[in-house]
Amino acid sequence: MPDWKALVRARLSGCGLHPAHEMDVIEELTQHVEDRYEQLRTSGVSEDEAQALSLREIDGDDLIGELLDVLPKAE
Repeated sequence: MPDWKALVRARLSGCGLHPAHEMDVIEELTQHVEDRYEQLRTSGVSEDEAQALSLREIDGDDLIGELLDVLPKAE
């Protein structure tokens, strides 16, 4: 199984999230991606495709934009 936390952390690097919030966001998104992956695998999707589809959900600019609008940025 992929190292979801590392994959999520890599996607958020450079977004400028405040360090106090970064770990919470990483934990929340990691849980979401893991859950989505398991759902896809249970429905018969291959490992590679399930991983790609799960991560695609957090890759969009919309999600990052929403996070940056809601959470304080690092100074």
